[in-house]
Amino acid sequence: MNVKFIHPNILDNYLNGECSEAERMVVEDWFESLTTVKNYLEWFPEKQQTKIQENIFALIKLEIGLREKKLDRES
Repeated sequence: MNVKFIHPNILDNYLNGECSEAERMVVEDWFESLTTVKNYLEWFPEKQQTKIQENIFALIKLEIGLREKKLDRES
């Protein structure tokens, strides 16, 4: 599956363990595609690869939180 966009709510649900099985599969396929479509991570030692992946998820989670705060203010 080649997923190019995932709605922030689905990512938020995934990170909070509140997604459906189908949503989990979409997020995990998407994340896997980040490292296989253009596998820039292979140039780094395994420990750094893990850290980069953790940082990507942290940034996604931060972005989701920022969007939710902005939406709350606009409501």
